[in-house]
Amino acid sequence: MVADDGHLAYQLFDAGGALERWVRYPGVPEDETPPLYFVRSADPRVRKVDRWDGSILARVTVARSLKVDSATREFDMRAVSGPRTVLRVRLDGDEASESEIARASRPDVEEEFHFAALPRGRVAYSDTTAYRIKVTDPAGRVDRVLVRSFAARNWDDRTARAFREHLRRGIEEAVAGQGDRAELVGMFGGPSALRQLADEWEPEGSIPHVSGLETTWDGNIWALRTPARGFIDVDHVGMLMTAMLSTPTGLTAAGPGPIDVITPEGEYLGTIPDSRLPSAFGPGGLAAYVQLDELGVPTVVVKQVPGGIR
Repeated sequence: MVADDGHLAYQLFDAGGALERWVRYPGVPEDETPPLYFVRSADPRVRKVDRWDGSILARVTVARSLKVDSATREFDMRAVSGPRTVLRVRLDGDEASESEIARASRPDVEEEFHFAALPRGRVAYSDTTAYRIKVTDPAGRVDRVLVRSFAARNWDDRTARAFREHLRRGIEEAVAGQGDRAELVGMFGGPSALRQLADEWEPEGSIPHVSGLETTWDGNIWALRTPARGFIDVDHVGMLMTAMLSTPTGLTAAGPGPIDVITPEGEYLGTIPDSRLPSAFGPGGLAAYVQLDELGVPTVVVKQVPGGIR
């Protein structure tokens, strides 16, 4: 976000939720921001905390420009694919710095790109539709690739039609309610415009084998596989809200689908069938899931993960 003096900055809050201080990117005033800038969101799928050293990991898959008319609330947003990197952001004192720690093999494509922090400054990420999870060393070099030999999965008419129906269902649920979700749909041209986009959606490339990636406090990797129907449940309206409002509004745990549990060294610990990827992990095998009730109010449910697959 932008501080009062026009510089790009992070806000840090204390445990009680009060603003503690601003951490600024030095020498980057708002009027000198490039026309296309990296998208960093509060969406937990694209911004995570390295629990071992306290830094922030930010996934950058799109560059965009956004201009909003404060009077009419009309906006113009343009986006391009790339560079598909993972940045480590450190907040030291009153200044922030960042460094690239992972980069996709194809920075210009729009395929799936998932990542998670590992102990000792390493990162696990998946950057193609194949089941290939790369593990970096602290310098960002790939030193291990975890592979499962699944055949490529192609979209067919039935799967594409089911996904369009999934998109339309999310739009209908948003406009049926009140508040921010319905208002956001209006900002994007109303339900008819979004329904048209859903109806005109066409698949590109193959169906990805990996649909999500997280790591536990024990340092193991949880890889969410795409289920047989070809896609997982994603709250697309909630994702738009987090992109626009920079708050994790309306996001639920991703899934359901089979989840492979693997060590960074490649040891397979097991598969959890038809499960949702936790919104967050805690110490001692705890896993937290964010659920929304019929009024859209989030609730956090905490479960205990069995010791053998942590």
